[in-house]
Amino acid sequence: MPFTVTVRREPRYVLFTVAGHASLKNYFDIIEQARTETRADTLAMVDLRGVIGRLHVSDQLFIGETVVEKLSHLQRLATVVADDPATYNSEKAASAKGFALRTFASPEEAQAWLLSP
Repeated sequence: MPFTVTVRREPRYVLFTVAGHASLKNYFDIIEQARTETRADTLAMVDLRGVIGRLHVSDQLFIGETVVEKLSHLQRLATVVADDPATYNSEKAASAKGFALRTFASPEEAQAWLLSP
């Protein structure tokens, strides 16, 4: 079953709110949607707190690499997760390639980082 995605344009970034079951296909679909929706933007936040389940570590690393490939036009991408952000590995893979992806426990923290100089 595909993710349910709501897109909202905030004053300085695009917010994607995502719900559904975790799968590689669902993550690929949201990355493609984000690529299309953010072509003229530099900042985005993806709220993943509505996602049920987790991908395997190797899949998380692959997702991080895919984010770098598909969303390289973004200056910063913040993700918000329900679990401990340190247990997510997409950020590590993206950071290793020089992409500014950070994972947060709250949308307030994510927004502060996105909008910081």
